[in-house]
Amino acid sequence: MGYKSHAQRKAVHASKAEQKAKKGASMKKYGASKKDFPEIKKGNEGKFTKWVEKNMPGMDTCKAASKIMRSKTKKYSSSVVKMANYANNFGCKNKKDGSSFNPKLKQAVADGKIKGKFADAIMGKK
Repeated sequence: MGYKSHAQRKAVHASKAEQKAKKGASMKKYGASKKDFPEIKKGNEGKFTKWVEKNMPGMDTCKAASKIMRSKTKKYSSSVVKMANYANNFGCKNKKDGSSFNPKLKQAVADGKIKGKFADAIMGKK
């Protein structure tokens, strides 16, 4: 972007700084971590799960969400991608039951080959 004078450049950048300051004021006042958790409306609860059951039978909801987010093509609608993104960010990352671990690891823990904190994490113990 070409400026006619140094004064014009300063004026443009000063106005951009003012706009950023206005946006940042609300963040400073309330803090970024104080945002409310993005809740799902009652009418939309279970929508993605039903979509997965219909369109990807036999696939886990979290695996389907990951597959949709990895897809480089425009195969999925924007609403499905948004639902998958939400599922990925807020539903699939919070598994604490050890279900994300390989079944062979669980068998190794059961056989006593793996012990300690890692074994507890695999089996879902605290």
